Amino acid sequence: RLNALKRGYNKALNSTTSDIYNIPVEEYYFNGLSKINSKDYIGAIAEFTSAIELNPYDYKIHYFRASAFFLNMDYRKVIEGSTKTIELKPRYANAYVQRGIAKSILKDLSGACNDWEKAVSVGDTTLAIDLIKENCN
Repeated sequence: RLNALKRGYNKALNSTTSDIYNIPVEEYYFNGLSKINSKDYIGAIAEFTSAIELNPYDYKIHYFRASAFFLNMDYRKVIEGSTKTIELKPRYANAYVQRGIAKSILKDLSGACNDWEKAVSVGDTTLAIDLIKENCN
């Protein structure tokens, strides 16, 4: 199945824009989730990247790619991906929480606290509050 997807992807790269949408973005998305579950984070990043190339406006794909970067401990990429998620869906609290955790790991506690406070203001009332209590004074 993966080889078929690769062939389809290569075909898409060499085809017209209208042909590209014959490859279902959802396949890359669900393959990415499956690879996260099997702890293949590099593979998940590749799947989500392929999905983003076909549909760059889906905030969930950016969020889960950032999550895969997080699990792969590439925290700068987590910040980039979470920021893109927030650009696409400014009230998505999970992206603020995830970006804040990455910032805290990279020793930007002020930025982390700002993100967690924003998460609370757009809807997250549990994890963000706990993170604020534990880390922000």
